[in-house]
Amino acid sequence: MISLSGEMPKPWVLNPFIQSYTELTSQKVDRKSLKQIGNGRFISAYEDQKLVGIAFCTGDVEWENEVSLSVLILPSYRKRGIESAMLRLLRGKQSAYSRTVG
Repeated sequence: MISLSGEMPKPWVLNPFIQSYTELTSQKVDRKSLKQIGNGRFISAYEDQKLVGIAFCTGDVEWENEVSLSVLILPSYRKRGIESAMLRLLRGKQSAYSRTVG
């Protein structure tokens, strides 16, 4: 089971992940379509305490017209619905800040 968290992983967890991720999504989104996203919002996905994906928002929501949402995920986890769940959390369309994905 995949667990989503709003905390940034520790560097010793994040660095090995970054060496093997697959970038699934990088979307430009009009800031008006986002609900209270906040700068630097970050979502981490874990399975059995192993980091399997991250999603984050870049750009200044208050000053820029477009904000970039990115999801990076390990290749073996692409088809498990993690990407869409992370993007829903980032966009504020999901109220729970910590969630479990099947």
